[in-house]
Amino acid sequence: MPAGERPAEGGTGGGEPLIVLVGGTAGCGKTTLANHLLARLDLDHRIGTGFIRAVVQSEVGPGAEPGLFMRTYEGPDPVATVRAQAERLLPAVQACLARARNEGTSLVVEGTHLLPELYHGEGLPFVVLEPPRGAEHARRLAGQRHTRRPVGPGDVQGAQAIGEHYRAQARRYGIPTMVYADNLDEIVAAVLAHPGAPGSRRPAGPQRSRGKVPGMSSAADHDHEIKIKGGSFSLSDLGELMPGMAEIMPLIGERIWKCYYAGRARNKPLARFQLAEAVNLMEKGAILRPKYAEDLESFIGEMVAGVRQCIEEEDWNGFEAAFAKMVDSANGYHEKYDKGFLRWKVPEQPPPDLDMTPRG
Repeated sequence: MPAGERPAEGGTGGGEPLIVLVGGTAGCGKTTLANHLLARLDLDHRIGTGFIRAVVQSEVGPGAEPGLFMRTYEGPDPVATVRAQAERLLPAVQACLARARNEGTSLVVEGTHLLPELYHGEGLPFVVLEPPRGAEHARRLAGQRHTRRPVGPGDVQGAQAIGEHYRAQARRYGIPTMVYADNLDEIVAAVLAHPGAPGSRRPAGPQRSRGKVPGMSSAADHDHEIKIKGGSFSLSDLGELMPGMAEIMPLIGERIWKCYYAGRARNKPLARFQLAEAVNLMEKGAILRPKYAEDLESFIGEMVAGVRQCIEEEDWNGFEAAFAKMVDSANGYHEKYDKGFLRWKVPEQPPPDLDMTPRG
């Protein structure tokens, strides 16, 4: 192949370089995916934020910035650790992106420090990976690419908390998430179809512009009538019709109630399902009421992650303690938002509409 040419699937063609971001918690397959993208799309370089951090570490020292020398999933608050490190490394990562753009160099950047809140505005193809469930995540975390990295049960829980934080942020900024497992073709197609990819290849047919509903004018002063049975309402009224936290929170409480009694019955599939449904409702709340988004992300990434870890490991004694901690934290947020009169508690009886008995 002549110098400078690329295969049709991913090349730059002498124009803007293809730059791809791959983010996610430790042990979700970022390095593996980045290497596969490098080969499939014939990209020029791959760089990991862990190595960028090592360069920054060489300029300071553990005495000056001890938090920079911790693994992201270590310590009492892994989400706070990864956020602090991500902000510290942001100028260095942005410098790498600027150089790639200036020199026309295609690049994939992967790492735990590529938080959507920091990079969603770059306009680049962005892949956020979710960790696999259960023991597979622990296996990947201590896998063949990190043979000398010690990993304990607390580390897995910390990595999963970061994974929840990523998931909440990705949803907030409209970035799709996926588990990487034999789906390289799907990811490559998504990368090449992204508006930020040079000559992006979108499927035929009407397409949705970023931030717009298909077929709608972008003029700020132009409203739209939405017809419903027996009448209509304007688009500008839609926000008032969307459910608020007063409607969402009781639904969350019902899911949490069912999760608790499923855990007490040691019904892992049911407890896992009810907790996941509660998280889905919390994430909707973060979108509909952005002022709560950051606290909801922290709550999901820390308190909910602790309960989830106990469910996945079937640590039912730990489940009771983690659940109580989660409820206390939720009531603490009621205090923060001047609603201390709202004190949620687990109902004394299990929900009557479900059989909690484990099956099989």
